[in-house]
Order: sequence, then C-alpha cells, then structure tokens
Amino acid sequence: MGNQHTYEIGEQNNFGQQKTQADIAQDLNITTQQLRNYKKLLTLIPTGYG
Repeated sequence: MGNQHTYEIGEQNNFGQQKTQADIAQDLNITTQQLRNYKKLLTLIPTGYG
C-alpha cells in the first residue's frame, strides 16, 4: 500500500533526534546483529559497471 512513512513539514531535516542502530533494527523488526550483517553485505554488492 505504498510508503507507510508520512512526514510533517520540516520533519525531514530534524537532526536533533538521530536514530541509533538499535532504533533502526527495532523499526525493521530485526536484531542489531542482523542489521550489522546487512550493512556488511551491502559493501559486497557492486553498485556500478566499471
């Protein structure tokens, strides 16, 4: 059903409350270890064609 995130005006640039890795993992319903593993995996995926 599309993007579930909605933003109020000005909320996109709110750097006062930065999320931790634990916050992001909780939002994604995964463990912090899984989040770290995904981040490592992303570094192995080529992004361009040389």
